[in-house]
Amino acid sequence: MNRWFSVLLLIFSVLFVTGCNPERTVTLQPGGLEGKDTYVWSDNLQANFGDTDSLPVGERGSAENRECYTLIEFTGLSEYDGVEVLSANLELYCNNSNTAEASIFVSPITESWDEPTVRWYSQPQEDAESAVSVSWPENASWWSVDVTGIVTSWLDGTRDNFGFMIYCDTSETTVEDDWTSFYSSDYEDDEALWPKLTLEYKD
Repeated sequence: MNRWFSVLLLIFSVLFVTGCNPERTVTLQPGGLEGKDTYVWSDNLQANFGDTDSLPVGERGSAENRECYTLIEFTGLSEYDGVEVLSANLELYCNNSNTAEASIFVSPITESWDEPTVRWYSQPQEDAESAVSVSWPENASWWSVDVTGIVTSWLDGTRDNFGFMIYCDTSETTVEDDWTSFYSSDYEDDEALWPKLTLEYKD
């Protein structure tokens, strides 16, 4: 009798402890009003693209050094400060892809920026040493980036969350006009294609 009681007690204890700290998954996918995403373009230093429905990355234009950098910040992520991050994935839907030769980099931005006012000449700094290198996306498909390390540093307080900067090294290519682009949170035709960040965590 005591043996069975001990076994049941052990099972109950395991279930209780496991249930107190379950794994959870949340997907942040804000729309145009809440979403914070834009790009800056070296060919138009004064322009702001805060209301764009597309986020280009790469050398957009037939001449050299017409780079586009995309900026995305998931402001709702602060609700999960202090959680144990199991994984974090940034997902963007590619709506254009001109080449597959260059690598794309996703790095944490290190200072604040405003979607309605940021321009090429006032773009924020980023931490290139913490950048994640990713292969070129395929057109008309989701492009997923493992950003677990970056998101962990935000939620454990190592660094402040100012979002991601996405850019590529077009010196790797011999193609002119080698750029790709993704739908932004201002894309109105299909909200399912807005940028999203999926977080798996424990409390």
